[in-house]
Amino acid sequence: MVESLASTSFIGHRPLYAGAVVKEGYSKRRSVSIVGFHKEKCLGGRIAMSPPLLRLGVDRSKTSAIHALAMELAHETYSFKDDRIPQKWNYPAEKGADQSGVDQRPGVWPPENKADMPSLHNPLLRQERMGSGWLVAIFEWEGVLIEDNPDLEKQAWLALSEEEGKSPPPAFVLRRIDGMKNEQAISEVLCWSRDPAQMRRMAARKEDIYQALQGGIYRLRAGSREFVNVLMHYKIPMALVSTRPRKTLEAAVGNIGIQEYFNVMIAAEDVQRGKPDPEMFVYAAQLLKFIPERCIVFGNSNQTVEAAHDARMKCVAVASKHPVYELAAADLVVRRLDELSVVDLKNLAAVESTEFGAEPELELEEEEDDPSPSTRTAFDDDFCFVAVPGAAMALISQTGLSYCIRTEVFSRAGNVEASKLKDNCVGFSSFSCNSAGKTQIFYMDNAGVGLKRRGSVVVAASPPTEDAVIATEPLTKEDLVAYLASGCKPKEAWRIGTEHEKFGFELKTLCPMKYEQISELLNGIAERFDWEKIMEGDYIIGLKQGKQSISLEPGGQFELSGAPLETLHQTCAEVNSHLYQVKAVTEEMGIGFLGIGFQPKWGLKDIPMMPKGRYQIMKNYMPKVGTLGLDMMFRTCTVQVNLDFSSEADMIRKFRAGLALQPIATALFANSPFTEGKPNGFLSMRSQIWTDTDNNRTGMLPFVFDDSFGFEQYVDYALDVPMYFVYRNKKYIDCTGMTFRDFLKGKLRCIPGELPTLNDWENHLTTIFPEVRLKRYLEMRGADGGPWRRLCALPAFWVGILYDEVSLQNVLDITADWTPEERQMLRNKVPITGLKTPFRDGLLKHVAQDVVKLAKDGLERRGYKESGFLNEVAEVVRTGVTPAERLLELYNGKWEQQIDPVFEELLY
Repeated sequence: MVESLASTSFIGHRPLYAGAVVKEGYSKRRSVSIVGFHKEKCLGGRIAMSPPLLRLGVDRSKTSAIHALAMELAHETYSFKDDRIPQKWNYPAEKGADQSGVDQRPGVWPPENKADMPSLHNPLLRQERMGSGWLVAIFEWEGVLIEDNPDLEKQAWLALSEEEGKSPPPAFVLRRIDGMKNEQAISEVLCWSRDPAQMRRMAARKEDIYQALQGGIYRLRAGSREFVNVLMHYKIPMALVSTRPRKTLEAAVGNIGIQEYFNVMIAAEDVQRGKPDPEMFVYAAQLLKFIPERCIVFGNSNQTVEAAHDARMKCVAVASKHPVYELAAADLVVRRLDELSVVDLKNLAAVESTEFGAEPELELEEEEDDPSPSTRTAFDDDFCFVAVPGAAMALISQTGLSYCIRTEVFSRAGNVEASKLKDNCVGFSSFSCNSAGKTQIFYMDNAGVGLKRRGSVVVAASPPTEDAVIATEPLTKEDLVAYLASGCKPKEAWRIGTEHEKFGFELKTLCPMKYEQISELLNGIAERFDWEKIMEGDYIIGLKQGKQSISLEPGGQFELSGAPLETLHQTCAEVNSHLYQVKAVTEEMGIGFLGIGFQPKWGLKDIPMMPKGRYQIMKNYMPKVGTLGLDMMFRTCTVQVNLDFSSEADMIRKFRAGLALQPIATALFANSPFTEGKPNGFLSMRSQIWTDTDNNRTGMLPFVFDDSFGFEQYVDYALDVPMYFVYRNKKYIDCTGMTFRDFLKGKLRCIPGELPTLNDWENHLTTIFPEVRLKRYLEMRGADGGPWRRLCALPAFWVGILYDEVSLQNVLDITADWTPEERQMLRNKVPITGLKTPFRDGLLKHVAQDVVKLAKDGLERRGYKESGFLNEVAEVVRTGVTPAERLLELYNGKWEQQIDPVFEELLY
C-alpha cells in the first residue's frame, strides 16, 4: 500500500482521488486517499469517504453513468445499465480460505481477493499473494495491442448505408457510435431498424464489409508484445475485450500468436452493449473473480475512459487514435504500452485502507492544536502570507522590483490596534525591494480574507474580494504602481493561463440555458468532480478548484479560467478535462455548448441575466456610454491567454507587440458572422461590438507606444477610467461615473469618506477592457470564441511570440514603424475584411504569414514539441480564409441559408 495515491496523467490531469488529512495520536498528520466504496463492506471500521458522496448520501457504484447521445437521438429514456452489472460485488472467496470456500471475514476492506488472504497459514503462499497477482489488466484490442485504422470503421458504415439505401451518417454520429456494438448503433443511434432479425443481419453485413476492407492483416503495435510478456512474467492475469464477433476475435488473436496470454476473452456475443457502457469490463472482472478497484483497463478513447471509471476501474489511455491532450480524463496516458512498468500498475491498483488499524478521524480543514504562539507562512507565486495567531496576517512581496510600497498598516475597526499588529509582524530582509530596501507588508485580520485550510492560510478569491480590511492611511498612486510591478517574475516562473467562454443551449430547442439549468450544471460538476462552490447570496455563481475557476458571464456564458501552467500540453489537458467534466453532466441534461464569438440565433430579449449584483449595475450603465454594451455583455464569447513578464521593460515590449498584433489575432480567430439567424456583415461581430461599448475603457491604448510608458502611466489611465462598483458587506454598491482617483481621496459619493483597499483596485482593473489588459500579467483579449480544436491554438500563437526572445524582437522590428493611424485602421477594418484587409503594399494575410512562422519558430525553440498546436491557424494563413468565411460558405451552400446547423457544426 502506498501512503497516498494521486493517479494523474502524464500531462498534468487532475488527481483521481481527493487527498485528505488524518490525525493520529499527538496531532501527527499523514495523507490518505479518499475513495468511494460499498458501505456494507465496511464493518471493520469507519472509512474516509469522498465529501461529495457524504453530502449526497449515495453509493458511488449506484450513481448512473453518462447517458450516451445515442439515447437522446433515439429518444430513449431508460438507463443503459442493466442487470448484467451487479449492485453488490460479491465475489466468491478463493478456495483455501476454509474448507467451504466461503469468506469467513466479510466486511474487511479491501474485499478479499488475490491481494492478500490473512487466513492462509502457509507464509510462502501468502507471500505469493502479495506479489503482483492481485491486479488485473483488461485490454481492448484495436489501437491498443494491434495497429488500427479508424477510417476503415467509418468506411464500413458508409458502405452499409449505401447498400441499405439509408442516409450516410454524418461525422459526429460516427464518432458517437465508435466502440458500440453494431446492433446497438443500428437501433439506437442510426435508427435504421428495431427488428432483431434485421439488426443482426445488418450488423453481420457491416462486419463483413469491415473485414473485407481490413484484409485480415494484423500487426502488433510497437511495445505491445514486450509489455504483455512482462505481465506474464509477473503472473498478472489479463483479459481481452472487444465488440468484434468471437470468431473474428479468436482468428485475429491466433493470427498474431498471443492467445496464451489471456485468461479471459470477451467478444460481442458476451455482452448486450458496448462502450460507453461498462458492461464488458465488469463481465471480465466477474469471470476473473476480481473486484473492480483492482482492475486496470487499457484503451484508446474517451469512451473507454468513461466506461472504466463508471465501473470504478482505473484506465490507462494509449494515444494511438487521439492526441495525448485529448485523453486527459484517463488516469495515465502513454504512447506505447512499454512505457509502463509493473510499479506503475501497482500504484494505480493500490487502494489505501484502514484494514485493521484504529479508526481514523477525517480532518479536512482543521489546524493542529498548539497552545504556544507560533507564526505560520504560506507561499504563492507572488506573495508570502505570514499568520500571526490572534492578530493578523502579513502579506510580503517576494519580487525584487524597481518599485517599493512603504510599510502600510491595516486593521479592522475596533479589533486590534495597528501598533500592536506592527509588533507581531515578521519581516524578511530577503524580500526587500531593490530601490529602498524596505519590506512590503500588509496586515490583514484572520477573520477577513484569511481562511484556515489544512493548516495553512489562503486568500479569498478575487474578484470580488470581501472588504476585510480598511486602510488607516490612504493608499497612494505609488502603492497601486507597485501592485502591478509585483507581477514581475523570472523567466523560469512564467506560466500560461487560458480562459475561454462558450454558449450553453438546449439540444432540442437550441434555446439558451436558463439560470436554473446552469445552477444544476454547476452543482453537478461540484458534486461529481469535487469543486468548491462560489455563492452570491443563495445563488451558485461559480466553482473553484485549486487555481482553476468556473464563472458565469452576464448572459450565462460558461467560462473556464485555467490555472497558470508551464506548457501548452498541460493547458490543452486542462481544457479537455474541463470539457469532459462539463459533458459528463450536460449530456444527461440535454444541454450542449457552442463555440462561437457571437450568439448566432437569439436576440437580447431571449437571453437570461445571471443573478450577480455587478451585472445589474453594468446593465443599467452600458446604454449611457455606448450602443452595443448590452450585446457585449449578453451575446459575446471570447478565448484569451494570460502571460507573464520579467520586468517593467519586458512588460512594455510584450504590451506593444500584443497591441500591434491584436488585429491579426482577431482575423485568425474571426468566428462571429451571424446575428439573429442572418449574416451580419462582419467576420468578427464580437470585435466590432467593442468599438461602441464604452470608449473610456476599451481600445488600442496608443499611449502604450509613448517613450514614457510604464506601470505608472497605466495606473494614471486606470485611475481615470470610470468605476462600476465597490464591493462592501457582500453587496455591490453602484459607483458608476466616479473614478478611482476620487476614491483615493475618499470622495466617492456612493460611500463618502471611505478609502480603497488593494482589493478594490484589483476589482477595478477587471472592469477595464482594452485589447490588451495589464494586471499582474498581460491578457491578450482580441480573439473570438471557437470550437475546442482552436482553444489551444490561441495560447500557442501568443506563447510562441511573447515567450521567445528572438520571435518577440522580430515582431517588434516588423511593427516598429507602424503609425498609430495604421494600427487603428487595422483595428477598425479587420472585423469586416479579416486577412484580406489591405495593408501598405499588400494584404494583412502576408504579415500574418510571417507572424505565424515566428510563433512556430518560437515554440520549437521552447523545446516542448508544442508547434503542432498552431496547425489550425497555419491553415487559415495559408488559404487566407478565416473561420467566419468558412461558416458563411456553409450558410450559403450546404445549410441553404438556415442558421440552425451552426449549432451542430460548432458543438463542443
